[in-house]
Amino acid sequence: MAENMPIDILRVRDDDIPGLVMDGVVDLGIIGENVLEEELLNRRAQGEDPRYLTLRRLDFGGCRLSLATPVDEAWDGPAALDGKRIATSYPHLLKRYLDQKGVSFKSCLLNGSVEVAPRGAGRRYLR
Repeated sequence: MAENMPIDILRVRDDDIPGLVMDGVVDLGIIGENVLEEELLNRRAQGEDPRYLTLRRLDFGGCRLSLATPVDEAWDGPAALDGKRIATSYPHLLKRYLDQKGVSFKSCLLNGSVEVAPRGAGRRYLR
């Protein structure tokens, strides 16, 4: 770890990191862009002007957000989701995407347990 250095290294949940940095609680955080973008959209929706500085892209890891629906349900693109209930851990990213597609929906927030969404929380989900 960081021996003989005037720093503390903390392990926290990834979705807490952007807020901790933006609120000035910590000086530095390593986070995926998906989590950062979700927090930016969340804060803007609350009327805040979030501030942060990206020091460096680390060029490892990756994330792809995907829409999933039951196999027995017809899929003709995002329009198939119009009026549906969708479980997600990324409500603001989902809203931005579906707003761009002109699709209305109801969101069901799940923090980390999206794999249970097909069992009733929402038959469609973004993960």
